[in-house]
Amino acid sequence: MRMFAWILFVFSFSMLNCDEERIGACHYESIPGTATILSVEPASEGSYACLDPVDVVFVFTPDDPSAPEDYLFPQYSDTSNLTVGAGMLPPMEWVTIQNIIVGNQYKCERKEDHGGSCPPVVFEVTGIDFSDWADYCWE
Repeated sequence: MRMFAWILFVFSFSMLNCDEERIGACHYESIPGTATILSVEPASEGSYACLDPVDVVFVFTPDDPSAPEDYLFPQYSDTSNLTVGAGMLPPMEWVTIQNIIVGNQYKCERKEDHGGSCPPVVFEVTGIDFSDWADYCWE
């Protein structure tokens, strides 16, 4: 009887973990590359943003030129906005201090979700120091 109870427990636990993985966990695969800044302009009124926000647009270029052939979500563009925090447009003062200007290139990863309930594609610009953006975001 104890053996049956143990087997039932292990089976139930493994099913619980499976459900958690499917529902909430992100399983991103990273594609390394470069983000090239295309534009840095004042953000439009009403944008989800910090004070004095700027709209920084970049294009991602994978290190492996054949990588786009294997994208899980090819319909998602490699052109994106640089954001801080929970997807806010960054403050101009921080962008200026970071010297983020048109033409600059930064290490970046395109991350594609392999399951769960996360956004299918996100970009992580790893070549920029994001540690102090909040110091310039609010009054």
